Amino acid sequence: MKKILIGFIMLVGMWSCGEQAAHSIQGTIDMVGIQPTQQMYLYKIENQVLVPIDSVTLSEKGEFNLGIKAPQDGVFHFGTTVRNTFPLVLNEEAKEVTIQINNNQQVSMDYSIEGSKASEEIALFAKEVFKMMSLNQRLSAQAQQLAPTDFQGQQSIQNEFAAASEKFIQFRNDYIQRNKNSEALIAVIDQVNPETELELLKEISENLSNTMPNSPYAKNIQNYLVNMELEKEKAAKREQLIEIGKTAPELDFPNPEGKNIKLSSLRGKVVLIDFWASWCKPCRAENPNVVATYNKYKDKGFDVYSFSLDKEKDSWVKAIEQDGLVWKNHTSDLKFWQTAAIDLYGFNGIPFTVLIDREGKIVAKGLRGAALEQKLVEVL
Repeated sequence: MKKILIGFIMLVGMWSCGEQAAHSIQGTIDMVGIQPTQQMYLYKIENQVLVPIDSVTLSEKGEFNLGIKAPQDGVFHFGTTVRNTFPLVLNEEAKEVTIQINNNQQVSMDYSIEGSKASEEIALFAKEVFKMMSLNQRLSAQAQQLAPTDFQGQQSIQNEFAAASEKFIQFRNDYIQRNKNSEALIAVIDQVNPETELELLKEISENLSNTMPNSPYAKNIQNYLVNMELEKEKAAKREQLIEIGKTAPELDFPNPEGKNIKLSSLRGKVVLIDFWASWCKPCRAENPNVVATYNKYKDKGFDVYSFSLDKEKDSWVKAIEQDGLVWKNHTSDLKFWQTAAIDLYGFNGIPFTVLIDREGKIVAKGLRGAALEQKLVEVL
């Protein structure tokens, strides 16, 4: 008891005789697998990168006490490395912050905090995310153990996950409403699907901009939404390039021997334009179906115009031979995703196919598997 009292007096003396800290960040961390010399770092965001601005060395028991002299206002990050942190909101209310980290390998998933209201909310949300991740891992492991014919077991797993997901979404939505004027709103950004919840994401962006207009979080989400709108416009323009019924844009690229082959040179045939690459596993998996379809219908006026997104000629040619792509129309500019073909046809992933009729007009897009032969029979 005497030693504790002395330690307490020394601590009080240190703060009273020295300069008063504007913020005190103290607490403990699970020490399993790490050394007492491990540092805990306080980071700020600069140009979308975490930059350390202060640090403290752990004690043998995993204790830390970081005093920050200058008042800070905003969202920082605290943790062992750049990749192992959690958000920490400091402001005039967050004078004394106490943290308990239960998992030093995933500090952002399993920790508790007191003394910073927004940070407490973020930690609460992180726990729910961690629960969902753990549930997903458990159910995935259970699903792998089921027999392919165990439909009842599969349905049971799906039902459990669906119920948990619905509960989590309700928790998330309540959290958003509760923290719409708080920095704690940053925690939900990654848990909103921009494809299906765009309006909600816009609402979060507006609230963050009002609460913390100069924050990188608010600016990042604003930039994301702007870029998303631009991508939508580009996608709409790309769709217009290859609308059903329009004449397919001309392709005029070299074959492996260096001789250019024009798509229009195949006019009079029904042609599958096939964008692929030797490094694309789904493309290689689809090639046997394209070969079988070609061999079955080539004498009835069907042909294939292949365009590869390869970078290396040898890999391209080798894949043609290995997959038995026996048609003659193989082209590429060997420019990978920088190829001019993307500007002409607007695809953003491969395999991608376009089927054109004998007049060169587009009749279908994205055909694979049995759908290719079904449409081909219809057109022929």
